[in-house]
Amino acid sequence: MIRLGTPAVAGQAWWAYTTHPAMTTTTVTVLAGVQAARMARRARQAWRMRQFNATYIAPTLAALAGTLGDAPVRLHVSPDLGDLVPRLAKPMSPAEQNVRAWYGQHLEPVLRWLPDQTMRGWWKLQQATAPLTAKLDLFRVPKPQASGPSIGLVTAVPYLSAEQRNFSSAVIGAKIPATDLLERWDQVGASVTATWTVRNRPPSRVGYADLEARLSRLKE
Repeated sequence: MIRLGTPAVAGQAWWAYTTHPAMTTTTVTVLAGVQAARMARRARQAWRMRQFNATYIAPTLAALAGTLGDAPVRLHVSPDLGDLVPRLAKPMSPAEQNVRAWYGQHLEPVLRWLPDQTMRGWWKLQQATAPLTAKLDLFRVPKPQASGPSIGLVTAVPYLSAEQRNFSSAVIGAKIPATDLLERWDQVGASVTATWTVRNRPPSRVGYADLEARLSRLKE
């Protein structure tokens, strides 16, 4: 595809430029602008991920080396766990606040108009086709539900004692400021896996209709 496609695309672009130079230049400029925006967005995400790793991942792995030694360790921390990402943000200067406020009042509504209208149309289409899609759901294979943001630790050590597990849990709790987590250890196999998931909070208010819907499923 590269060997045959690159000369074909280059020849087609040259033919388009020789026949329609103004239109070709405008198209190339628009495509270049879109690509530059995508690259800037990816660079921003990579920079924020680098800050995230430097703040949470690297120090936690260094602290775990005291009990796990030189064994290979993989640590995954969901960026949307708690308020980890907002903590990386530095306070804005008054000039930056003014620029962001002007952008939000003048440019953001214009840039968001077309995506918002498109999304509203998509929602209306979903509502209109809801009876048909509800019947099609009977033929779909159910997918496992996502457990939400979590912390995952995998180490090549085949077994960890209770003291080592307590030390690892203390390190995770101290280096990653996330509260109200459920801890689960799995030591079956050649490696040890630990997972900390967010505890599902109970609803703040429950009505009689919610209880009545579950009474029939309760045991005697």
